[in-house]
Amino acid sequence: MSQVDLIAEKIKLGRLLSLSPAALEQYDALDAATLRALREQISDSLFDDSRGMLERVASASRLLPNALVASVGERSFGPMLCARITGLLSPERAAALAAHMPDEFLADVAMQLDPRSARGVIAQLGKERVVAVAKVLLARGEHVTLGRFVDFLDLDIIAAVVEVILHEAVLLDIAFYIEAKPRISELAGLLPEPRLRALILHAGDGDGDTWVASLALMSHLNDDWRRRIGDIVVSEGEVFLTRLVDAAHAHDLWDAMLPIVGSMTDAARLTLAAMPALGRVEVLESVVRAAHRGRLWPDFLPLVAALHVDARRVAASVVEVLPEAMLLDIIDTAHAHRLWPALLGLVAQMTPSEARTALRLLVQQELEVLHALLEAVDGTLVSWGELLPHVDHLHDDDVTLLARVFEDPARASALSALRAAAEQDGRWERLEPLLTR
Repeated sequence: MSQVDLIAEKIKLGRLLSLSPAALEQYDALDAATLRALREQISDSLFDDSRGMLERVASASRLLPNALVASVGERSFGPMLCARITGLLSPERAAALAAHMPDEFLADVAMQLDPRSARGVIAQLGKERVVAVAKVLLARGEHVTLGRFVDFLDLDIIAAVVEVILHEAVLLDIAFYIEAKPRISELAGLLPEPRLRALILHAGDGDGDTWVASLALMSHLNDDWRRRIGDIVVSEGEVFLTRLVDAAHAHDLWDAMLPIVGSMTDAARLTLAAMPALGRVEVLESVVRAAHRGRLWPDFLPLVAALHVDARRVAASVVEVLPEAMLLDIIDTAHAHRLWPALLGLVAQMTPSEARTALRLLVQQELEVLHALLEAVDGTLVSWGELLPHVDHLHDDDVTLLARVFEDPARASALSALRAAAEQDGRWERLEPLLTR
């Protein structure tokens, strides 16, 4: 989960404990998944502590008419106790009692209710009643509650609720608190393209909190939807894209942004990569940190490949000083996702002395990896002419390791290309005895 999810989880945990997110600093070291598990455990514990009493109340309620039980629940028990009893009633019984309660009180109950215990009840209430209660929650600004219930509503009910949400800011804020992230792609399908575009434009006109909510929505879309969103974002022009880059940097949201960039069409990614803001050292450092933190190298490398040469040189200066463990992660990604041209293009922009570490790690790879690397060095995307200054800085033992791959007769043409480039710039005299033993 991303930083975006972590922010949302802290807010939801604070709601459960009646604390502000600022009061939860002792949990800062936990990730979003752990915070969610903690919140659910606390919710279960609060319920279990009073389970015996609640079961007795639920059992006694069966002896009285529904209208009377509903009245007692509303006037005497209150929303918190009713919310906890709900999970002990059959869905049919809970829905029958809810039929005698006003929308405002059901909204109160919804704010206290653990949605996991209410799936069956919601299905029994019907679309019109759910929309009526949703309108009350909307009027109160209860976006956290609405977001949490999205997981348990059928799409036709969600579509009816979306129709009564008039403001894009509200829709974005509700999306921020959705817990079943795969559903976000389904929800995007409910929106006509004009409204989807309006949502994106609203994000561009908003403040930092608006960007957080927007990226919460976009980062959890599937690849097809990310690609469509990417095309819309790019079509809005340079000013909008600069705001997007600045917001991702200012709020440390690149772990949410990188998957969107990775799913963009090549043309859209090239347009984004041309933004001057992406050429700043501090921005690229935050991108690299996010890629490492979220293992997002498959999304990072295509972005680097799309950068113009000056920005790629800046990116190379950031990558070349990474710890070896991180460089090995990038090499593994380049091999697994066939992204060698992107990685080698990055290495080509490094200073020869700094590139030595990356190349040393490369030539120490298994033969299978080296063969894949050679296929990428074909003179069209990254040439031996670009890499030779770095190869020349390798120790003799490392060059000899590279020679292993040329023992395969199928690599004769690659060796010829390397020799031609080395002879042209006067490096073959040193490399020949090492590569042709």
